[in-house]
This record gives sequence, C-alpha cells and structure tokens, in this order.
Amino acid sequence: MAYPFTPRRDSKMSRQEKGDDLERSVLMVLEAFKTDGHIVAEYALAKKSSYPDFWVKDSKGREWLLECKNREPHGLKQGGIWMENLRWVQKNILSKDWSNAQYQVRRSHDERGRRHGSGTTYVNPDHPRPALVTTLLTYDYDALSALRDFFGDNIVQTIYPSWYAGSGWVLELVSGLRKIFTQP
Repeated sequence: MAYPFTPRRDSKMSRQEKGDDLERSVLMVLEAFKTDGHIVAEYALAKKSSYPDFWVKDSKGREWLLECKNREPHGLKQGGIWMENLRWVQKNILSKDWSNAQYQVRRSHDERGRRHGSGTTYVNPDHPRPALVTTLLTYDYDALSALRDFFGDNIVQTIYPSWYAGSGWVLELVSGLRKIFTQP
C-alpha cells in the first residue's frame, strides 16, 4: 500500500523532540478548547513518563487520560512500511499508569484559567477514560487489536507527523479531539 506522501526524516529532531512537538500541539488545542469553555474545563500535562501524557476534564465533567505518539512512516527495503508489534504497543502505550489514583502534573490550568505549574501539583482522576492521539496507525494486526480493545473509538489519528508542514494534520487533531470530548 503506497502512501500519498513521501516520508522525509527531519534529522535535526530527536525522538524526544518529535514527541514534545505533538504534546505542544495538543496543549495548544486544549488551551483553545478551554478558552472556548464549551469543550474543556481543565487540563494538565503529566510530570512523569510512566503516566499518560495529559489529564483532561471536559465540559461535561468527564475525565480523560491522553497518550500522544508522534509516529512517522519507516520504509522497508523490500517495500511497504514498518509496523509496530504488540510488544512495542504494550511497552510504550499500554504499560502507562492508566489507573493511578493520583497523578503528578505540571502546567495545570483550572476552570478559571489560572495556570498552576511552579510547584508540584496533583490531580485525582475519577474514572478517567483513556484516549490515544497518534499520527499514524502503523501497528500490526495484534497491536492494533490491543489498542482498539483498550481505547475503543477514543483514538485520534492525524495521519501525518506534526512536523509535516501544510499537511492538514492540525485540523485532524482539532476535529478528532473535539469529537472525543463532545461525544455523548
């Protein structure tokens, strides 16, 4: 299966920088949704890598834990693209602490728009729903099945990595997060 774009590697960005890039993008969308007031009431960025990346309380009072994966296609010499397997998904996504009673966060924003982040802040989520924000669903059958079993329909796919300029991925991110936070 050919993709409608030619993947390019941005050798100037490390894996960490690429992950941070998607997190910054999600932060901007959450801030816009919070400012609007009809979609997001509060949000915070996790402080530990063992946690999902974000805690969010939507305007309906539901809580969410979001994990972001800024994937890019890796071509294979024999054709096609590399697909992550179940072991990778378990290690890098499903092994996050999805059921902790308390999460240490940074850059917390409350319902009145006040930013908290100078010290350690904690949130105590009440039955949070998991969600995945990923650029590509480049996962093999078993891995994708495990993701669908865990996240259900709460997967936002932007198709292009966040550093692909002009690809429309921002609109896909906004639309996907809006759909998740406003669903019944």
